[in-house]
Amino acid sequence: APTEALPEILVDGEGNHWDVFGRATQGPRTGHRLRPTQSMMSYWFVAGATFPGLEIYGEGSTSPQLELESDPEWNIPVDGLALGSSWDAIPSIDDPIYLQFDQRDHLNGFFLREESRVIGTEVNGAVRAYPHLILNHHEIVNDQLGNEQICIAWCPLAGTSTVWAGKANGVTSEFGVSGFLYNNNLMLYDRETESVRSQILG
Repeated sequence: APTEALPEILVDGEGNHWDVFGRATQGPRTGHRLRPTQSMMSYWFVAGATFPGLEIYGEGSTSPQLELESDPEWNIPVDGLALGSSWDAIPSIDDPIYLQFDQRDHLNGFFLREESRVIGTEVNGAVRAYPHLILNHHEIVNDQLGNEQICIAWCPLAGTSTVWAGKANGVTSEFGVSGFLYNNNLMLYDRETESVRSQILG
């Protein structure tokens, strides 16, 4: 079982508190679990674009105001560019916790099954799998693998994945979701410089 309490995301009218895996942690239904159903998925940026100022998990988010038409440093064409959400409205995973695949039973198949799609990554002989079903809600993982800093980037809209070196010319970078899309593709931003980068174009 997990050693830490998982975040609660829902309190219902009966006073039950539910965690991210659909388990009741307090209230009359403590110990019960919601049954997953087939459903439509709505991405964070859709809600963020529809409801400006939306707070996700209690944390507000803001976007820098970029004057794209007049910014001489912006080298991606403005046509094809869209603002899908606020800066960091889709939260990257910056301190990931991992399980061995054969220790996944406490997830009860909620996020990972034999047939699940993953981004498989190998760095200096160390390997890891990043499930699409988790990345759909985060899109970016800042991680260390094989003693190297890396960034996993997954774009649910384009169905594309990339793995970037997190260190270049001696400088370590951490990336977040900018909220911008270029031709419906994820654009990351460097948290140190706030430079925005296309997942596919780099």
